[in-house]
Amino acid sequence: MRRYRVIYNQDCTNLFSTVKEPIRPEHVTAMVDEVAEGGVDLMLINPNAQKINFPGCDWETFWENCSDMPHAIRQMKHLAEQGHDYLKLALERCREKRDGLWNQYQNERYAWRFAA
Repeated sequence: MRRYRVIYNQDCTNLFSTVKEPIRPEHVTAMVDEVAEGGVDLMLINPNAQKINFPGCDWETFWENCSDMPHAIRQMKHLAEQGHDYLKLALERCREKRDGLWNQYQNERYAWRFAA
């Protein structure tokens, strides 16, 4: 069993709240790179807070049925409307960046899996 020294938990809205310009896939890549380069062994990415921040699932997204969207939610929606899945982008970058850097990912059947 692998022992982790540094575990980093990425909140579901942090990236979307801090990026001021329209969010792009490069922002997700930079988020993962910053964490990996900081020496993190395990990265957990929270994909929801009762609503999800990525498209392609039967769960309600943050931006559905939301008439007055805060900045973070507009960013989530923008990335999805550009055809990008936030969690998929982060997972792919975690795999590229470091074998030991993992990403928590929600699959279509709502069962958690941990992908390395």
